[in-house]
Amino acid sequence: MVMTADRLPLLNQVKPRGFGLPSHAQGEIARIAREDEPSTDDRASRQRAAFEKQRSAMASSGEIVKPDAGPRRQTLPVPRQEDPPEVLLGTPAGITRCRRGQQIYCQGDPAEHGYRIVSGAARRFVIQADGRRRILDFLLSGDFFGFASTDEHVFAVEAVNAGTIVARYGLRQLETLADSDPRIGQGIRNASTQEISRLKTRFLLLGQITASAKVSAFLLEMAYRSSSDVADRIVLPMSRYDIADYLAISVETVSRAMTRLKRQGAIMLAGTRRVHIVDRGVLAELDAGKEGGQRN
Repeated sequence: MVMTADRLPLLNQVKPRGFGLPSHAQGEIARIAREDEPSTDDRASRQRAAFEKQRSAMASSGEIVKPDAGPRRQTLPVPRQEDPPEVLLGTPAGITRCRRGQQIYCQGDPAEHGYRIVSGAARRFVIQADGRRRILDFLLSGDFFGFASTDEHVFAVEAVNAGTIVARYGLRQLETLADSDPRIGQGIRNASTQEISRLKTRFLLLGQITASAKVSAFLLEMAYRSSSDVADRIVLPMSRYDIADYLAISVETVSRAMTRLKRQGAIMLAGTRRVHIVDRGVLAELDAGKEGGQRN
């Protein structure tokens, strides 16, 4: 049979399924097709199973899924707290238990290592041209130092207390590892920033006009940096001679300022090393220069 143009539209009306079959056979085929289609409950169950699988995969990869979202659930990055430098830098190259007054490094020594006070205390100082010592910083438990040096150490550091424990990190090795592990580079930067921040604090402290203001600022600094479990109770690891050197005043002036703060009810003293801050407000006012006092 020859297909003419007037017959072509008729082909579009032909349904391939059941073409040429009796009506009862076509009905049977339609019934079977309906049975093969998944029900609404089955589709919901499959969607739920697929979502639970996706949720498990996201949880294992460290993502958070909002509990009140639908199948298209929003994922949020897990917040990470910044690791402290001692975690980022890894295992130290060595650990040393120092004697009282033992030098950790000298002024002019090659800057081959960075350090951290594990326990105890140390003082950073410089020997001036006239031979006098000037304390620039007190290093307490957890403090890093030596990371901000260049080719050689400009200052010297020695242990204040017997039994001070110091961890040592090889700078060259850390710099090499930092090329492949950015976390180590971040650890070096954090340690250097901590070191520079302490020196800036001392510059502000030396800008105080009166001795009482300097001693008040020093006590607040020590309270902030103290590892004591009891708030506002400080055990000073350094002597009053060291405090006087650090504050650039005489030891007699330090003692008079402490006595004055005690009379004002700002502090309580138990010997020369134990200080209980009773009224932070008084110390803060002196630190802010709101009250006159004995000049240097």
